[in-house]
Amino acid sequence: MSGAGRIEARRRGKEVVMSKILLVSGEKGTLSILANLLKTEGFKTVSTQDRRKLPDMAKDEGLSLLIFDAAAANDLETLAAVRSSRPNLPVILIIKGNSAEMAAAAQSAGAFAIMEKPLKVDKLLAEVQKAVDFSDSALTQSVNLNLQLEAVYPFEEIVAESPAMRSVCDMLSRVAPTDITVLLIGDKGTGKETIARAIHARSRRKDKPFVTVRCDNSAEAEQLLKEGGPIEAANGGSVLFREVEALPIQVQESLAVALQERKHPSTGKPIDIRIMASSRDSIDPLVARGKFSSSLHKLLRVIVIKIPPLKARKEDIMPTVRAMLRKLLGEDKALPSLDPAVVEAFEAYDWPENARSVEAVLKEALKNASGNRILLENLPLELRAG
Repeated sequence: MSGAGRIEARRRGKEVVMSKILLVSGEKGTLSILANLLKTEGFKTVSTQDRRKLPDMAKDEGLSLLIFDAAAANDLETLAAVRSSRPNLPVILIIKGNSAEMAAAAQSAGAFAIMEKPLKVDKLLAEVQKAVDFSDSALTQSVNLNLQLEAVYPFEEIVAESPAMRSVCDMLSRVAPTDITVLLIGDKGTGKETIARAIHARSRRKDKPFVTVRCDNSAEAEQLLKEGGPIEAANGGSVLFREVEALPIQVQESLAVALQERKHPSTGKPIDIRIMASSRDSIDPLVARGKFSSSLHKLLRVIVIKIPPLKARKEDIMPTVRAMLRKLLGEDKALPSLDPAVVEAFEAYDWPENARSVEAVLKEALKNASGNRILLENLPLELRAG
């Protein structure tokens, strides 16, 4: 694609602002090559050889991306400082090809993408485009992103009273309008599929199919790449690979090839789908043990959203209870009142399966309650014992 075709711009009122990328490397030659390449592609760049200047330079709200040529382990400390002050600024980290330990640490530190030397130009430009799309999509929704946390989130299906879930919703509002691949990580019952559906509903693909593949279901996994299977059914829309770590390794490898080539392995037809996946735990250890395809992992981990368990966000417990009562009773019935001891028990409980635990507890409480009031004695024993 020509430089003119890859130019990215953002609008603030009537002013057009070119996407600006900060380049950091101790090597003058590397900075020069990157700057010339990105300028040809239509981006504006600023650069420095002095890593000590990075935290201050990264405060520039006009930046869409940081490309950081990391030469030493302590560079990750600098990256952590930048991530602390600018958590939503995508970072592409450049490392030496044999730095497996640094790559793992960089991923944990929240790098958007990790590029190994020697750099492949096409791959670098593809990652730059993804990162800029991610960064700039937020500005198409709001001029002042800092106000988003104080606004009412357009995710009514998601309980987000806690700072942790507001942060998740902030991320969702950024990724939803794009086609960026999203990996959702969270315990059972944290609402990963609900979140995936919310992303789809607010994307350009919202009028196209949303298809869920239960990867822990052998029959669904077997049909995944066959003619007439889920990939074909979702064409033009979105696919969620639930519990993606459960896919057989051979299917993972075939899926990675299909997604990379954007071509259906059985029919040869083009694949046009937005990819989302979910897992209960980080996939990194599985990749390290050879139990998960590294090729598929690289495709899935473009954006990783971690959903904290309910026990870690106490502010969301009672709103979740109210939302679940409404779901169980329907829109027309009045919600039952809760005895203060019940509220106390709910807020002290660990909710091992999160929303699923809430649903099970409330079903039993409603069955045991007389009238329109839930008492402590109506709750399961494990809540009363606490």
